Amino acid sequence: MVLLMLLTLLTSGCTIPGTDIEIPFLPGFGPNVQVYKHDVVVIDSVGAIPSTTVRSGQTVTLRTVIKNLQKPESKPEKNIQIKLFNTCELFDVIPAQSFCSMCKTGQNQQQGPTQLGGSWVYNIEEMYPKSTVVIDWALKARDVKIQTPCKAGILVQYDYFTPTSYKVIFISKSELDRLISQGNQPSSVGLEGVVGEGPVKAYLEVPNQPIPVGVDNGAGFGSGVMSFWLQNNGFGQINTPINGNNVVFQTGSCENYDLVGENDKNICISINTDPAVGQATGGIGSDCTEMLCAEGATATTLSTCLQGKIGSKLNFIGDSTPKYSCEIRPGNRGSVKLEKTYQIKADVKYSYVFTKDISLTVEPQIRLG
Repeated sequence: MVLLMLLTLLTSGCTIPGTDIEIPFLPGFGPNVQVYKHDVVVIDSVGAIPSTTVRSGQTVTLRTVIKNLQKPESKPEKNIQIKLFNTCELFDVIPAQSFCSMCKTGQNQQQGPTQLGGSWVYNIEEMYPKSTVVIDWALKARDVKIQTPCKAGILVQYDYFTPTSYKVIFISKSELDRLISQGNQPSSVGLEGVVGEGPVKAYLEVPNQPIPVGVDNGAGFGSGVMSFWLQNNGFGQINTPINGNNVVFQTGSCENYDLVGENDKNICISINTDPAVGQATGGIGSDCTEMLCAEGATATTLSTCLQGKIGSKLNFIGDSTPKYSCEIRPGNRGSVKLEKTYQIKADVKYSYVFTKDISLTVEPQIRLG
């Protein structure tokens, strides 16, 4: 029974009880990859007070509840935008009667939304993990001659940074032969990693680990294949222009990178490698002597390899980008005496949109006489 429960957990993509850790159901992944919560800022509910049916001239309040689902130790999410983006030309917003529990302009609580284009907008400067925001949109129904339905739309938009870290392990061929001859296996087998919070995540796939490396007088052979892709696991959408997102590769972390304007969104990607703790380190822009390198005509960094594969634009096909693959090897094969572990850190920053709608009906006024 215990074995059956464990197998069910490992193949279902469930969350481990009592944690924010999910076991993903993805090819090439095993129980050594921890995947944290996907959705972060969500629209928990949208309701109409007193009713979803209103007569012309009457007022209805749309109550929207926004929740931050981040784990408690996370940094507060900043600059969240909430839009009432569709009223079907059937309602007028009454800013003086609208309200947001956590929206501020400067030091003052923002009582009413701001009109921006065809939308009515609230801005939350800072929202802490596990907190809740309540927004009331006061709407006055316009005059209609016949019962008219409307799906009013609410949108939450925010920028988010998701870090990931994976281990890639190489083993000398002589050490692997020794273990096999003694009926043993390497201490580490398969991909290990931690995928952080956020709906869009960077995934890596490096099969057949540990990767054997043969050495002969300092020159050697032995390489593996690393596949990289982004995947949207949330219930919203990545904010993508029609012609695709511009891709920016950062030499450091993407955490503090500012995404650009409304109609030309960037995706920031940072991928760099370090040897295991205690060994020499390197970063993007360094040579590959003490790094995990991408194989090619000349050894290069993983970042340079992926830039060449992805180009300047990145499109999602459904919930995922295509997979981009690079052949990888130790920068100095001769340094793999027994086993050597490299850390691949893949960060991504993006703009995300979460929407919800509510069905309303406007009926004509009751006219007497």
